[in-house]
Amino acid sequence: MLVHILPSDSNLRQLRDNGFTVFSRIIESSFIERLLKTSDHIIDQTSKEHLYQFRYHGTMIPVPYWSEVFMELITHQAAVTAMRVLQFMDPKWISGYIISKSPGGLPLWWHQDWWAWDEPVSASEVAPYVFFMYYLVDTDHRNGCLRVIPGSHRQHIDLHDNLPAIHTPELNISPLDSPVHALHPNEVAVPVHAGDLVVGDARLLHSTYANSSSSRRTNITLWYVPDFRSLSCVLQSKLAKQNAVYRDGNVGFQSPELSKWLPTYSGPSIEYLPYQTIPDKHLRHE
Repeated sequence: MLVHILPSDSNLRQLRDNGFTVFSRIIESSFIERLLKTSDHIIDQTSKEHLYQFRYHGTMIPVPYWSEVFMELITHQAAVTAMRVLQFMDPKWISGYIISKSPGGLPLWWHQDWWAWDEPVSASEVAPYVFFMYYLVDTDHRNGCLRVIPGSHRQHIDLHDNLPAIHTPELNISPLDSPVHALHPNEVAVPVHAGDLVVGDARLLHSTYANSSSSRRTNITLWYVPDFRSLSCVLQSKLAKQNAVYRDGNVGFQSPELSKWLPTYSGPSIEYLPYQTIPDKHLRHE
């Protein structure tokens, strides 16, 4: 049976214990309208090839961060407020995507988004990497809301053993009767209103429902590091490079508002290390 976790405890404790938390109506309606108008314009120009490639997500369009409305979101006071509540000590922005399910859009498979499981920080109570999902429309199980398995960011569960590496071609051809789409007895739905913000630990197992409504379901997902300076040199180097790759073609673009949010690394040269996307030793086992 699906249950909903209500914000009765502090947002900080929810994020650390459950792996996610919700801030209600954190951005104003006029700003939502600007984001929705700009996002719809971008989505309308998306190729059929992209829509097929990301048919389980809906879209995965890199946020044009140099655009005024998206830069405003990345550096918005709502984000600053949420990070202060969540005790982020040195937050840095890494990337962002417009994720929109069209009417009839497929459910997204179960996955987690952490890619450095070899690093000791993977066992930390504090999230090493987080998503900020700003919802632009009211969203529930009928039009593709998030579903999560609380605690799976730190606790091994059976589903971990049935998932392939994240974001692989194998996942993108998985049939809807595959374990990667199955209902899980511990899952919860995360219904939200337009203007709500869902903050989630990258290690958390999550997915979405299908969009069975007649309208688009759109959110803007931004990725942040809560405490960049506390990370190992390996991770600082990787994240700075990841952000530079994301900003390819605009890597020289700067603004006073954005520059303080960008990760920079000036330490010793780090050899390339492969991503490790399979959780193992740093998850607790009963």
